[in-house]
Amino acid sequence: MQKQFVQFLQEELQVPIEMIELEVPVSYFLENARGRLDKFVYCQNEDQLLPVLIIELKSQNVQLTDEVYEQFF
Repeated sequence: MQKQFVQFLQEELQVPIEMIELEVPVSYFLENARGRLDKFVYCQNEDQLLPVLIIELKSQNVQLTDEVYEQFF
């Protein structure tokens, strides 16, 4: 699914591959935070990268319960 989604971002949405980052540690954004983000999409604003999209993929077999939702936060 991950490969297909990245392909969708590139081909359908025209997101340059250098603006897509995979498996980004949450600690990049919150000190001492644990966990990771599946996909992260940036845009270029002058000389800095700005986050514009955070993507968390789940298997089709995973029910979206409160526990699964809290995992993201």
